[in-house]
Amino acid sequence: MLGPVDVDHPVVIAAFRSAEEAAYARTLLEREKISAAAIQRQNSIERLCPDAFEGGFDVVVGRPDAPAAIALLQRVFPEEKVLDAIVIDRCPACGSSDVMRIPRIRILVIAAVTLIAANLAFGQRDLFLLVIAIIAGALALTPALRCRTCGERWS
Repeated sequence: MLGPVDVDHPVVIAAFRSAEEAAYARTLLEREKISAAAIQRQNSIERLCPDAFEGGFDVVVGRPDAPAAIALLQRVFPEEKVLDAIVIDRCPACGSSDVMRIPRIRILVIAAVTLIAANLAFGQRDLFLLVIAIIAGALALTPALRCRTCGERWS
């Protein structure tokens, strides 16, 4: 822990990968008379910031100070530096973030290479080209995402 959590109704306003960045953010907030703490990630505290990565360090403030603290940190850490991974795919059925992207291109490449090799062995080029086209069409119509929790599939 990089600072005491002595705030009422604590909320996480920022997440950082390193303890140094979190401590720097805490120092900036305390210079502005905002009581803050930089702690190792805790899932038990309400998050007002994107949950872009596992682990790391959180900056925690009291709920009444959250708007001012967020505004200050957004000035110091502009959005250009924010991870692109903020948009997290969530299952529409159960809301889980444990989502898998189905590797459709990889499946198509493996099937095509296998069928081209079979074409060389059997000499049925038209048949194997038709099968590759059917596989490509089926993969194009297949949903791209699958929830590992409930099994739901969607695009």
